Amino acid sequence: MKCLSVSQPYADLIINGKKIIELRTWNTKFRGECLIHAPMRIKDEACDRLGIDKSSLRIGVIIGKVEIYDVKKYDSLEELKKDKDKHLAIEEFFRHRYGF
Repeated sequence: MKCLSVSQPYADLIINGKKIIELRTWNTKFRGECLIHAPMRIKDEACDRLGIDKSSLRIGVIIGKVEIYDVKKYDSLEELKKDKDKHLAIEEFFRHRYGF
């Protein structure tokens, strides 16, 4: 089974259905079930911005399974900004043009 590493708190947000688009710099042809792995790194700034208690986050483990059913290619900054409530990224990640 495929596995995607996603830093916390984003991994938990994906598993809990609060983040439905994961931005990446690369595309994939893969579609189907995929495990979500939370690596050892926690993004403190994201926890603060999103009001998440980082002590409750699991790290270094697979935390769940999702389904990748499509990839959206973002051709403009405006498109990325329109989906901000779905990917929850800050402008630092707006160079990522593919949304799984």
